[in-house]
Amino acid sequence: MKFFFFFLIALSAACAELPAQINPYARMTDPRALARLDGDDSQPLRYSTRFGYPPYRDPIDSNYIFAQDSGSGIITHIWMTGTAPDSTTNFKLYIDDSLIFNNTLQSFFQIAHGVLRPPFDSLYPGASVCDVQIPYTKNFKITYIGQGWNVYYAFAWRPVLQVGAVQSFQLSEPYSVEYQQANAESVYESLPSPWAKDKPPLHFSDTLLMSPGLTEVIKELNGPAMIEKLKFSFPKYDFDVLDSVWLNIYWDGSPYPAVHVPLADFFCSSNGGLNVNSYEIRTDASGLTCYFPMPFRLSAKIVLVNNSNDTLQSIFSFDYSKENIDKNSYGYFHAYFHEEDPTRYHIYYDALHEKGKGKYVGLYLYCPHNNLGVVLEGAPLFTIDSNVQNYIHYTGGEDYYNSGWWFMGKLFSAPFAGHLNFFQSFYRFHHFDAIDFKQSIDLLYQTGKEIDVAAYYRSVAYYYKQQTSFWVSSDTIKEGERWTVSGTGYKANSPIIATFDSSQTIFTTASNANGEFNAVLIVPNSNEYGARKLSINSEMKPEPIYILASPAIRAIADSLPVTLRYRDSLLVTGAGFDPGEQVDIYLDSILISDTAVTVGNDYRFFATVRMPDIAEWKYHLRAVGDHHHEAMANDLITITRIIPFEFEDIVPWAANDSGWLHSQNLSSYWAGHWSHQEVALLESTGPKHGVTFKIYTPVSDTFNVLLLYADGPKYGIYSIYIDGKYFGDVNGYKYDSWDDNVLTSDTLKLGTIYFPKDTHTVMFYCIGKDTGAKEYRLGADLLLLTPTTKMALPKGVFTTAKNDSVKSLIDSPDVLNSYISVFPNPVDKGKITLGINFLSGIIDGKLDIILTDILGRTLRSEIGIPIGVNGGQVQFDVHGLPTGNYVGEFLIHSGSTVQSLSRLVQIRE
Repeated sequence: MKFFFFFLIALSAACAELPAQINPYARMTDPRALARLDGDDSQPLRYSTRFGYPPYRDPIDSNYIFAQDSGSGIITHIWMTGTAPDSTTNFKLYIDDSLIFNNTLQSFFQIAHGVLRPPFDSLYPGASVCDVQIPYTKNFKITYIGQGWNVYYAFAWRPVLQVGAVQSFQLSEPYSVEYQQANAESVYESLPSPWAKDKPPLHFSDTLLMSPGLTEVIKELNGPAMIEKLKFSFPKYDFDVLDSVWLNIYWDGSPYPAVHVPLADFFCSSNGGLNVNSYEIRTDASGLTCYFPMPFRLSAKIVLVNNSNDTLQSIFSFDYSKENIDKNSYGYFHAYFHEEDPTRYHIYYDALHEKGKGKYVGLYLYCPHNNLGVVLEGAPLFTIDSNVQNYIHYTGGEDYYNSGWWFMGKLFSAPFAGHLNFFQSFYRFHHFDAIDFKQSIDLLYQTGKEIDVAAYYRSVAYYYKQQTSFWVSSDTIKEGERWTVSGTGYKANSPIIATFDSSQTIFTTASNANGEFNAVLIVPNSNEYGARKLSINSEMKPEPIYILASPAIRAIADSLPVTLRYRDSLLVTGAGFDPGEQVDIYLDSILISDTAVTVGNDYRFFATVRMPDIAEWKYHLRAVGDHHHEAMANDLITITRIIPFEFEDIVPWAANDSGWLHSQNLSSYWAGHWSHQEVALLESTGPKHGVTFKIYTPVSDTFNVLLLYADGPKYGIYSIYIDGKYFGDVNGYKYDSWDDNVLTSDTLKLGTIYFPKDTHTVMFYCIGKDTGAKEYRLGADLLLLTPTTKMALPKGVFTTAKNDSVKSLIDSPDVLNSYISVFPNPVDKGKITLGINFLSGIIDGKLDIILTDILGRTLRSEIGIPIGVNGGQVQFDVHGLPTGNYVGEFLIHSGSTVQSLSRLVQIRE
């Protein structure tokens, strides 16, 4: 692969005289630099990214200001694309109050200007990139203007806090002679020669033969050392097999792998091709090669797990060098694999969530089976250190991969980005513009423009992270539980002191002769609950340890809030109960577990419960143990009686008398939204043929019935029959210039229908097609049954009978939410106000407000509060209450009516 452009290497003798001077190209000249976390240029990256022009204009010439900063730093990345004729564009770059470039946009990217030369992968399909590292000491500013508004851009820069660490960039001499121009191709092809050292690296190679299901430690190394190159070679490259072969890498004796990724994904080759030519990852007929630097101080363990059904034959090799590794200076290499099949409608895809100090260096994304560009309308969203100033929202998928306009239909593999398989396989490596984080990094990926693509997503996030010397058996504990804390790398036979929040000593021990320790302890009593910071010998674990004041439970669900219906199952997990304790699961006072679940020796339980046939409401999920332990989940469980029937889900039980019936994923179509982005598609042969679906209603009830379906140029006219009764026709034809398009679905009201508890039939019978229709297709999407009846709330749920004359005045969750006043909720251990607002029917009387714990013990109360036209309320001081869930009870005395309601109250740190 040839690269015709150049990059700059700062090798100035003048710079060498400044001990703190930053070499912007160190990550190219010294590959170790990519793993370093202690440089002056390791501040979180700042980004300016947008579609269209920003609201700010330069008073000098009315150009739009695309990016600017004050202080010192380095511009690390300039990406732009647009449709304006180049002759109408004006691009300006100011460095330290000096205008160093003023010309058209493309002349900036394609023409050399003194030392400002394009890097070796400047031109991508549909967009242009400049990765020349441009330092500034006082400020920089980039402005632009051109015809039309169809412009996209992403500019990145890294602030440098140390005064004098960078030198002002200029085009004119003498500054230009301080840079040496080097042919990028020669550096690229000479890997791993940039590893400057006195002697060649140590080399290890071995032949592997792994049977199916085998886990093998292929090499263990003692440190300190730096792995420079990993390579796997195979007699044949069957990526369906390599998809089931996992690479695990463990650092410094940790029981948890820092790399846990299928080989195919780790080497960006899930698409099954040998065509990756990035700077860090190479794949060709000679093998799969990784050049990411991997430092470690104590040990490295490299493991392969063959989960395939085939015997794996391979040659494994790596190069490494023995050298000093300072754990405070270097990050340890990590690779995080995640997949979802399919992604969830309106739920972001989680590509990476990590806490601690580190550096994000790249992403590989694979969307198999996708064949349309709509998947690229989704954008990656970065949040660095939970700081809005470091929030990065790219303008689209292909934009993040340095290209534009759906890659102009082209495949490519460049040093820092690639499009390997049409709309399916992509990578982006941040070499010069690595994203440093001090506390945390969160990377969410939109699946489609409106998070509306239901498709198979799988990804690998590559990053470095500062390694801690210890690990814990669990990050959620309760006093009295057994807990294990272990570590390695300490001085032999030296003291080990463990503290919470650097103040409360929780245990002391000593390391053994190998510098290791393993502490098994009973969690001590604590006056403080919630998130605590664990330190061992003053080294702090970046992820918090959560200490429970009392047992806790949560629902395990795809997304929150949880909405369920009759007969739905829910997985519940709890922590902090006694081993052997028998636990029942409730919705408020309604028992929903068939049998009690037994708590394990780890103080935890898992239970699967099924929803009863109860009124629509928001219920508290509770767990009650026979050792007097009780816990309540933070999130309410919403019960709905609406019954949806997704036709694509019941295709296997349907009967069609002609044509082909199958499910069709529509998430790649632009025209609209469908329920679950999928329909049951009948490709019919014509009139007098049809399809019959079977549905089961678990209760007898009367429902308002809606039908959603798809339409387009190939859709016909069908009559609808439910249990043999005719309910109207649906004409699916809609004109579009693309014959295969599927357009926004319509909604058809079928009326009010009584369904007894039984199996029912829904038949679509073809009666013809519109004169313009190309075929007789049917796209059945969703049959929605909404009950017309109301169910009374069970006793013990918000409204509780105190005597025979009680009458409920609350019949809707929406009324309840606006009626009860609880704020702030949650409360940060301060003061909380509880009360009721005005509601027709309650204009006098008295109000009792009681704050209890989840065991029902009264903690705060106020009796006999007068109720007026504005309701009634009271303020409680909750400073002394530990973090956890509580219940606010409201007892209303109005005339002869007594009403009791309750609401969850959360107190946190």
